[in-house]
Amino acid sequence: MIVIAVAGELDMATAPQLRTYLVDKSASRPSHVVLNLAAVTFLASHGLSLLIDARDGHGGIHGQLHLTGVTPNRQVARTLDLTGLTPLFDIHDDEAELIQHLTS
Repeated sequence: MIVIAVAGELDMATAPQLRTYLVDKSASRPSHVVLNLAAVTFLASHGLSLLIDARDGHGGIHGQLHLTGVTPNRQVARTLDLTGLTPLFDIHDDEAELIQHLTS
């Protein structure tokens, strides 16, 4: 399992950097990838595309995707809601509880 906290804007300029990082970190083919989006300040279409690719295991990103930090982050929650993507993701409110569940 890998756990990654994402901060700042997730857009055309930064999504490729995160994609490269995710490909590198998931090269060992972890069972789970947990992305904490609590500190994301802006989620643009490129960021959404990256999340969908990570969820689907495309582009060399491996591991079942889980999102945390979405519910308290109005920017991220609103973007996912407005685009109708919220139901497509495995979203958890409590990262520690999720990690404990995944490792037990």
